[in-house]
Amino acid sequence: MRQTCWQILVIAILSVLSFLPSAHAEAPGPGVWLGLQLVPLDGEPNVQMVRALRMGGPAHKAGLKTDDRVLTINGEVASIRRLDEVMRLAKAGDEVSFQVLRGESRLNLRAVVEPMPRVTKAPPLAGVAKKKGWFGIGLEAASNAEQQALGVTVGLPKVTRVFRGSPAEMTGMQVGDVILKIDQVDVKGVRDMVARIGAYAPGTQIAITLSRKGTTQTKPVVLDLRPDMRSLFVSEWRGRPMPDLSVLDVVTKERVSLAPKDTAGSILIIDYFATWCGPCKRVMPKLADIEKRYSERGVRVIGVSSEAHETVSAYRAKHPPGYAFAVDDSGQFRQALNVSVLPTLWIVDRSGVISDIWFGAGHTDKLEARLRAMLEGAPE
Repeated sequence: MRQTCWQILVIAILSVLSFLPSAHAEAPGPGVWLGLQLVPLDGEPNVQMVRALRMGGPAHKAGLKTDDRVLTINGEVASIRRLDEVMRLAKAGDEVSFQVLRGESRLNLRAVVEPMPRVTKAPPLAGVAKKKGWFGIGLEAASNAEQQALGVTVGLPKVTRVFRGSPAEMTGMQVGDVILKIDQVDVKGVRDMVARIGAYAPGTQIAITLSRKGTTQTKPVVLDLRPDMRSLFVSEWRGRPMPDLSVLDVVTKERVSLAPKDTAGSILIIDYFATWCGPCKRVMPKLADIEKRYSERGVRVIGVSSEAHETVSAYRAKHPPGYAFAVDDSGQFRQALNVSVLPTLWIVDRSGVISDIWFGAGHTDKLEARLRAMLEGAPE
């Protein structure tokens, strides 16, 4: 049975959603923190909203409040990438300045970076009572060979992804780690881990015991606030280079690289779609019109589907889209970028960096507005 356009495409992704991190921007350097959680505001790419604060943390002490809109960080336009850069270079005692909009008031606040606290019970997050804890990893079951090596007969959770700014990243989790225990109690599989993490509240500190390359270690983790899934994906990828991926052109049957080194100089609009998806079909004429009007200025549109080549080719023959069609024949695109909504639209700038992401059919006006802004000042 075909799933609706708003369903998750891969059951494996469904099984690990409760481990996706909060969409918070802080990726601190070793041993330092601000205790601040930001999410991007839809339609306002240069504004980040404070979603939650660690009570008693540096940002909380500085006077930041939930729902503040952050305009600048250390004098530069606020973004997930900007705060990442600041915190990667920060050391205890450094000041981080924030210009925020609170209602109609514009405030200048300064937070002093502190050493990462070592606590047995983490302070709560402001305004997040009765929420589920989040860890920030993607999971799959360990293989039979891995089970045998560990001397177990169940598919223990193996880390396939560590999300940016997540509790898992802060505690040093790595892809390939196999989770053995939570608070010294054996984990019985992926679903068991999902349920157990979700039973904790944000701010709870737990112990994760893992196997890494034959060694066993235990790490303390302070769980964070469960994010909005779409905000999570935007904060994970906005401002980052497009991964080194390729897709198969439906007409030429040749591989088309989406890697920055191969798209440099062009603005790339990618539409991840399905031929059975009604909202996807509504987007196509608008994207065709965008390519027609802006192609001479280096704008390319490419539609990518996870369906079979024959299916997409037949649809293209019957409904010519006006731009290139390709298939994600290896599934690497969907997996790397966590595609979960149809259609999903990306706009990638001339340097190969993802400028923004939109979910669903109602955002082509925003996409074109962003495109025009990117083209301002560009040579004709």
